Amino acid sequence: MNEKKVSVVIAAHDAEEYIQQCIESIIAQTYTNWEIWVCDDFSSDNTLKILNNYAKKDDRIHVLHNNMNLYAGESRNRCIQASDGDYIVIQDADDISKVNRLEVLVKAIESGGFDFVSSGYYLFDEEGIYKTVIPEIEQPSNEDFLLGIPFCHAATLFSKQCLKSIGGYRVARETKRGQDYDMFMRLYAFGFKGKNIKDVLYGYRVDKNTISRRKLKYRIDECIIRYKGFKSLGLFPKGILYVLKPIPAYFVQLLRRR
Repeated sequence: MNEKKVSVVIAAHDAEEYIQQCIESIIAQTYTNWEIWVCDDFSSDNTLKILNNYAKKDDRIHVLHNNMNLYAGESRNRCIQASDGDYIVIQDADDISKVNRLEVLVKAIESGGFDFVSSGYYLFDEEGIYKTVIPEIEQPSNEDFLLGIPFCHAATLFSKQCLKSIGGYRVARETKRGQDYDMFMRLYAFGFKGKNIKDVLYGYRVDKNTISRRKLKYRIDECIIRYKGFKSLGLFPKGILYVLKPIPAYFVQLLRRR
């Protein structure tokens, strides 16, 4: 199983507080045939210095640097293009992987039939773990995208081939925050399929006090992403009912906070 190389892709912006935990969680993996490609997205703190120190000590760790803030999608695309792995694993710069994450994901995708595999995950903040999320749908269909993303993006392992086939993340004004939703729908529109496994393999750092505080402009961007994605998946006319769903959701959360 260790014959297939896994490229771990990380986009990092002002991540000096957590980037070491992120990198160390990959170094500790039971699956040993990996490389890390991390793109410093024009950080103003010591993120780049920390990353360069890791690269000097371990030749499996490669660092790219943006001369301006390009956001996560384009930063990840740079890493994917430079990577040498058979598989691409996404990891956010402030998150952590369980020690057997790569081993379990590679085994799952090697079992055949799917182009990418995602897993369960837990949410944590400075006080510790406050929620565990187990995927409800093992093999999502096109219609499952109507309600939202049926995969945890940061917990996913992809075949590199499927990401290259769609050109990676789509870089546009509306995908600065929603590039994951957009990409999964484009993958399905191209005929690729994904699978969820119930193993909890990923730690997703989210402040529970701000998880719902998403700006209205990003909700509007999600409506654009939904429209384009639903159209590509052939989900209209039913999809019309779901395109504008992020707008009332924003105001409901606004009222709850008050």
